[in-house]
Amino acid sequence: MDPNKVTPGVLGFIVFAVLGLAVWGLMKSMNRHMGRIDFAAPPAPEADAPA
Repeated sequence: MDPNKVTPGVLGFIVFAVLGLAVWGLMKSMNRHMGRIDFAAPPAPEADAPA
């Protein structure tokens, strides 16, 4: 077997495709969860208020 012509083959493609699908699914889930978060910050306390 020529070491310069060795390729990952079908198994390598399948593993790469599964990893790609997993990343896509995680990104989709993250975007859905980030959309549900309320980023409205509470008003800052007044500077004249006693601590």
